[in-house]
Amino acid sequence: MENLLTLGYTLSYRLEGMAMATDYKNFLGLEYPDCTACRVEAWTYPLSESKEKEAKYKLLKFDRIRGMIHDAEIFSAAADDQGWDYNKPGQYLATAFVESNRTREEVEEAIAVLKDYHTALVAPKVEEVRRGRWFLEKADRVLRPVKKTLRSLSPRKGKSIIPSQ
Repeated sequence: MENLLTLGYTLSYRLEGMAMATDYKNFLGLEYPDCTACRVEAWTYPLSESKEKEAKYKLLKFDRIRGMIHDAEIFSAAADDQGWDYNKPGQYLATAFVESNRTREEVEEAIAVLKDYHTALVAPKVEEVRRGRWFLEKADRVLRPVKKTLRSLSPRKGKSIIPSQ
């Protein structure tokens, strides 16, 4: 059963990442299909196999933009039970930027705007999750051994950190 829950969390994380990438694309007004409809490998593979200078330039631009997106941390990393980090949203957004023919300065400015947008969008959600039952149960499970060690010093003497309902 726990494996099924982990798969659900992983799928949810990945789908939310793709939805966020599409939201970012729409927010910036980039003309490109939605993330769920794109395969980054289908875009990069022909370019990597090509001998044309334009193809190599696009790949270089893609790698640079992907690095800028990664450094801006506009996509959340996977949490416990969500599997490995998922690179497709950042790669997709880099592809959309390359195909938009924006200059490096325009891309840097857009990524800075997305970073501010991400902070405003995500900060309230982080607080909501931190107050949620799932997070508190995880924290309680992680802290249980520490609480046992410090039991004699604790005024609560091993009580759960999960508020009763």
